[in-house]
Amino acid sequence: MTSSQVSGYWPGCVAPSFTATAVFSGSSSTLHLQSYKGKMVLLIFYPVDFGYICPTELMVVEDKLHEFQQEECEVLAISTGSIMSKVAFMSLDKEKGGVAGLVEDKDGQIGSMYGVMREDSGYSYRAMVLIDREGVVVSRIMTDLPVGLGITEALRLVKNSKNEKSGQDLNQKRRAIKKCKM
Repeated sequence: MTSSQVSGYWPGCVAPSFTATAVFSGSSSTLHLQSYKGKMVLLIFYPVDFGYICPTELMVVEDKLHEFQQEECEVLAISTGSIMSKVAFMSLDKEKGGVAGLVEDKDGQIGSMYGVMREDSGYSYRAMVLIDREGVVVSRIMTDLPVGLGITEALRLVKNSKNEKSGQDLNQKRRAIKKCKM
């Protein structure tokens, strides 16, 4: 995985770009976040592929994936699990946790770039980062490990961020933003 230089990841900042290996529909490929420019992107960070809450959350993502896609939003689920773990995880029946679209962050660089890594443990907190069509972070939500993420809330955020009237003022302000400093 390679990453670009980053100086911020808060709402209103340009989203850090990355390149990583991902598994889609059973095969792995290289994913470039920049290739999603022009679409909204929801990054979902989770600790491990076979964890306690992760399969349930990812099944909800899978159930709502069509709704996200109707809103022109791509969903990328990211964990520190290896690509082999993701292939095995994806091959499971849906009731056992298998889903599509998993991104490898084996060394934790992506999680660190977005400020969601739990550095003392080697895996990320549960987090969601919503990026708009221009590559600007719109929302960043992070929870402690035993607290699941609200995927329905993420869909609501996507729909509200897409609202043209409220989004016009924000988009005008964002045009002046390059990168944020922490």
